[in-house]
Amino acid sequence: MEKEEDLKKVRAIKQGDVLYVAAGKSHFVPAYVYYLLEYHECNKVAFGMSLKEYKKEDLKGKENWNDV
Repeated sequence: MEKEEDLKKVRAIKQGDVLYVAAGKSHFVPAYVYYLLEYHECNKVAFGMSLKEYKKEDLKGKENWNDV
């Protein structure tokens, strides 16, 4: 599991069950984003200016965005 202090460093806004992360998805590994969603109690994530949302269950255990 990721350290709590590392999860707090990610700039993001929570709206409902969606976490909007300021940085682009290329800055993260999907499995890390899964733990980020767990920490913030969200079920979906969107990155930067993208409208695409990713579901938490699709990120678990994935190391590459091509696998999502």
